[in-house]
Amino acid sequence: MDTELVENPESDDPDVIHREPSPLIPLLVEAMEDMKWYALAADTEERWPLTRFGERGRIPSFVRRLVFERDGGMCLGCGMPLTIKTAQLDHIVPWSAGGPDTSDNLRILCGPCNEERSNFRSGLDDHAAHRVPVALVCVGCFHLQADDEDPAPVVPGMIPAFCGQCGLVSLTCPQAVC
Repeated sequence: MDTELVENPESDDPDVIHREPSPLIPLLVEAMEDMKWYALAADTEERWPLTRFGERGRIPSFVRRLVFERDGGMCLGCGMPLTIKTAQLDHIVPWSAGGPDTSDNLRILCGPCNEERSNFRSGLDDHAAHRVPVALVCVGCFHLQADDEDPAPVVPGMIPAFCGQCGLVSLTCPQAVC
């Protein structure tokens, strides 16, 4: 929590502590307003707000492949089996609405599901809202590649991600996540 503890000048009691408000509070209030709008949009299937325009960068092909593998090669909308060529990469929170190009915001859909979704907020978004990110390698696979006799340590701050080597959701360093 980003609060600063200072002595309370209005009190003679030395055990009374005054907390200064965090500078993050105005940002949290703004974020809460956005979440209220998104919740309303989900109930009414409104479009996501357009906050970005123009061109975005290309998502690397290895990230596309890993997202395809993580999602089991099936459309997350209707369950239709797809190939890497027929699968369409979709942003859960659309890029135009401020959604990132990170793998935890990407999923695969078939063409019809992707076209029907457009940038409408729907129940499909809630279903896929917490996609596990993808990584080229997890801590276990890294250890196997290093031919090291000592296992790679699991340290605080590691996060679960879909490993491109073993195909399992395993711990990895945040820097390895795509």
